[in-house]
Amino acid sequence: MKILYIYKYGIFGGVCTQIFNRLTFLNKVATVDLLFFKDYGASRLFKENKIFFTDRIGKISRIIYNGSYDFISIIDTPEALDALKENNGRGTRVIIEVHTTTANISYLNELKDHKGRLEYISYMITPSGYLKERIENEFNFKDVKPVHIIPNTLDTALFSYIDDPAGIDRKIVLWVGKLDDHKNWQGFLETASRVSAKDKSCIFWMIGGYTAPKNRIQELITLIDEYGLVERVKWFPLIKYEFMPLVYSLVRKSGGCHFITSLDESFGMTMIEAISVGCPVIASKVGALPEVMNKISGDLLYDYGDAGQAEAILLKMLDQYAHYGRLFESRMGAIRDEYSIASAAATYYELIKKAL
Repeated sequence: MKILYIYKYGIFGGVCTQIFNRLTFLNKVATVDLLFFKDYGASRLFKENKIFFTDRIGKISRIIYNGSYDFISIIDTPEALDALKENNGRGTRVIIEVHTTTANISYLNELKDHKGRLEYISYMITPSGYLKERIENEFNFKDVKPVHIIPNTLDTALFSYIDDPAGIDRKIVLWVGKLDDHKNWQGFLETASRVSAKDKSCIFWMIGGYTAPKNRIQELITLIDEYGLVERVKWFPLIKYEFMPLVYSLVRKSGGCHFITSLDESFGMTMIEAISVGCPVIASKVGALPEVMNKISGDLLYDYGDAGQAEAILLKMLDQYAHYGRLFESRMGAIRDEYSIASAAATYYELIKKAL
């Protein structure tokens, strides 16, 4: 079987991580090529597969035609459907994967009414019940194309607790994500400022922003200074993915937690990563995040934008860490089993075979 992934953003982040995790399984059973519009780090992440970089529809069309692919997965890149015309009738099965929850998801409105593009699609895939419901009802695809849930995968061989002897002598509150508005990094700093005024035992780590524009980085630094957090916040623009299990482990060992402030989430990958090593999580009650958190402790969800509620929950977590630490530790195994590559990627591959 020959598979092609098409995704416009060849960037370090959730979608590319998911492709990478799936390849751990798919490379054993199929030939998989990758096509990105731009290279923002993808070439450093994917070493074993053939990669194309182009946003020219004509060139994409030739790649598809010459590649003789059995299956093409187009991830939040509907314009790539226009490259399928030359390939029409050759038996290739095409799916659309929907992972975005930002304003970019509005492309579904145009896609639904674009019969020329829609005719190529066999079905749609999304990682959560939350996003499936939106696709079917908000964007009215329920009677247009089948929508299947395939959860994101976790590399459980990589993500396990690491009892590093170094340790940290202060509680770490961790935030992970790109410096985009929908990740609400500003909300994290606001909560950090409020908590710092009442609890001097914690520090705050922010990971992400390597590809952010200079003006956004300046905004971050300025806001850290305005909140008086220069001595309390450490910003790491990039930490290699293979070191993230150690980061979550250090946070757990310190008596801290992973804190998610997002405006919306299609899945919540960093949540799964943290829980898989027993690191407690607090999250905004948005998108697909409650689907996981309600399996553990719904009282650790707060209403998006409610800084007072976020502060209260975080202070409670830090004060009652023994209780919450045991709670998350007890759920590690179930989360690892549910979202492992062996489980989720195998289900995904069976769906591909069914389509073919």
